[in-house]
Amino acid sequence: MDIEKLKQEYLNTLSELQNDILVLQSRIKKAKNKLEGVKTEEDIEKFRRESDLEDELKYICLFD
Repeated sequence: MDIEKLKQEYLNTLSELQNDILVLQSRIKKAKNKLEGVKTEEDIEKFRRESDLEDELKYICLFD
């Protein structure tokens, strides 16, 4: 068993997970700002379409 190789794989996975977290934090902040402008049912539908928090995240799944 190559311990150094396994450690590197874990470090890579943790780095990718950390990247997902940063992307998600940014998207949450943007979604909160967009939500302030929602006033109508049409606005909320547009918000839902445009605010996919999970899109292209590699490791994080929020909703099934």
